[in-house]
Amino acid sequence: MKKEGIVLAFGIVILSAMPATMVSAQGSYPTRAVEVVSPNAAGGGLDFALQLFKPRVEKVLGKPLIINYKPGAGGIQGTLSAKDAKPDGYTLMAATVSTLILPPLTKKGATYSLDDFTPVCNLTSIPLLFCVKEDSPYKTMEDFIRAAKTKKMKYATPGTYYNVHILMEALSRMAGFQAIHVPQKGTAAGMAAVMGGHLDMLVAASSGQAGPGKLRILATAEASRLDDYPNVSTLKEIGYPLVISASDSLWAPRGVPKEIITVLFDAHRKAYAQNKEEMDRIGKTGEQMVSILTGDELIKVYRAQYDFFKKILDEMGSAK
Repeated sequence: MKKEGIVLAFGIVILSAMPATMVSAQGSYPTRAVEVVSPNAAGGGLDFALQLFKPRVEKVLGKPLIINYKPGAGGIQGTLSAKDAKPDGYTLMAATVSTLILPPLTKKGATYSLDDFTPVCNLTSIPLLFCVKEDSPYKTMEDFIRAAKTKKMKYATPGTYYNVHILMEALSRMAGFQAIHVPQKGTAAGMAAVMGGHLDMLVAASSGQAGPGKLRILATAEASRLDDYPNVSTLKEIGYPLVISASDSLWAPRGVPKEIITVLFDAHRKAYAQNKEEMDRIGKTGEQMVSILTGDELIKVYRAQYDFFKKILDEMGSAK
């Protein structure tokens, strides 16, 4: 899936300006396999992004990437494991907003923060969609909002305190309606509930929901319309300036040397540059878009989302 306005940020390494020790470190790393801890189970959207990059980055690094799945407690288990790893560049962590930002805001057991990790790069971006049953009487998001002001709508998300749950709460406050949240065990379950007429709307990261016999997309939370859905409005253009995307990203424990972070970023940037057409095509099958961001760009995005979600959670009275 393509989207306008995506900028690939390329790190520039000027070897002549580096201290000798830094050049040496870059030349020797990695000398063995690099572990990537995934706080989510295999087979989901985060795993899709990791598998998209894995074989291509391995060719650049010359060493294998070993994905270690450590799901549990909404991403807390794996994230804490990566946090406590030795900061030598041989243990990394895959993350989403729902594993790295939201648990520390909502769960007492999530004893970590953004400051405990060093951003490596963003991998992919996934749009957040508002969907109804294909034969729903609501043809536009404006139709749905008008109806929601007269009756209690029921909406599905993949789970409580996911980014899409808080996004819908933010929209309802901004638009002046109240809706009943009915969390599901994943996007597929939410899709089935809406298709079956049991719930009015699904709010979820894009995962093949739209199409004949499936769901109709009423709006996205993107900055601009998606190329694959040019007739679908953004929340922003109908008067609700909520711009949020899901993303899959790569982090390291705090304290990993900058030169190692540079090697890792350059490997992912180069892997995409060498395989852009293929990776874009594969990414589209999973409705993900490759979106390489530098560590500095990535941390800005996550801090902005942290501020947004904290504000809404405070208004909901749900922050821990």
